[in-house]
Formats: sequence, structure tokens, C-alpha cells
Amino acid sequence: MAAALAIHILAAIIWLGGLFLLCVVLQPSVRPLDPATALSLWHRVLSRFLVWGWISLVLILTTGITMVFLEFGGFANIPSIHRANMVIGIPAIALYGYLYFAPWQRFRRALSSNGLMATEGSIRQVRILMATILALGLVASVVSAGARYYG
Repeated sequence: MAAALAIHILAAIIWLGGLFLLCVVLQPSVRPLDPATALSLWHRVLSRFLVWGWISLVLILTTGITMVFLEFGGFANIPSIHRANMVIGIPAIALYGYLYFAPWQRFRRALSSNGLMATEGSIRQVRILMATILALGLVASVVSAGARYYG
């Protein structure tokens, strides 16, 4: 149980830390760059981050489900604070999947075909989704941290 919890927390830190870096540090840093340079940078950075995001999400889901069965004997016995975390976390994960399979793929196609308008529109969608996922993830983290005191 301790190993699953440690992996769960580390994976969440990696995922949310990456999203925080992208939203709070990279996004404002690329604004003054010319569009071609900014879009190329977004592509390089997101290509690396999205791999780590998937690894983190697989670990979060795997360890979360493992802990549900080891600690509570299944989903029927989960305390309400953990259910609230799932209600917040599962949509965040679904949005991440959407981000990857829709706007990110459109961005990659538009970038390879030099469609500047389509590329800028797609990266705008990616940035909005990343900010939304980050907000949900941070709320889920606070709920999880509070479970010790309110669960």
C-alpha cells in the first residue's frame, strides 16, 4: 500500500508540475517570439511532456485502483472524500485524452502542413485544455490532501 501511494503521489506531482510549467512559465515566455518559433517550441516541449503525462496517468489510475481494493476492499466502500476526488480526477483524465487525440493531433497536422492559422487555433485549444486540467488536478490534490483531516 505504501509503495502504491508513493507512486500515485509522484505521478500526480509529475503530471501537475508539467502542466503548471506549461501554463504558467512556457505560455507567457513564448508570447514575444515570432509565431513560427513559438509554435516550433510548443511542438518540441509538448511532444516530450505528453509522453510523461500518459505515463503519469497510467500510474495514477493503476495505483489509485490498487489502493481502492487494498485499503477499502473495492469501490463500494470508498469514503465520500475519495469519491469526490474521483469525480474531479476522472474528468481531468478524460480531458487529457481529448487534448491528446483532438487538438494536439490537429496541431501536429497543421504544423507539418505549414497552416499557421490552424496551428495557432489548435495550440490555443491545447493551452485552454491544459489550464482546465491543471485547475481540476489542483482541486483534486487539495481534496486528496484534505482527506486525512476530513475523511
